[in-house]
Amino acid sequence: MFRRVLLAWSEGAPPDRSLELARALADSYEAELVVCCLGEGAIEAQTAAVDARIETLPAKHAERELLHYAHGHGFDLLVIGRLLNDTFIREVLERASLPVLVVSEASAGEIE
Repeated sequence: MFRRVLLAWSEGAPPDRSLELARALADSYEAELVVCCLGEGAIEAQTAAVDARIETLPAKHAERELLHYAHGHGFDLLVIGRLLNDTFIREVLERASLPVLVVSEASAGEIE
């Protein structure tokens, strides 16, 4: 079903839950996993021992850059964590022509 999975990673804290889920999906479907860092997130992705190809996109107009990359490289699934702001997520969901999985990064004890 999925041959290529793209995980969006913003600057700052690693998206642990979305990374775990993207890895599990890629493993289950024997799919390629690519981590797309928005802005300066590549160093954090590399230090988190991400065993995937890591690409970097400019932070300016990140939602457009991400979707252009995803569509242009034939990804089957885009995974984004809720660490990214709601405006970004809404823009991606409105413009995407591929399935988008939004993963909450908060644990059950952190949700109010």
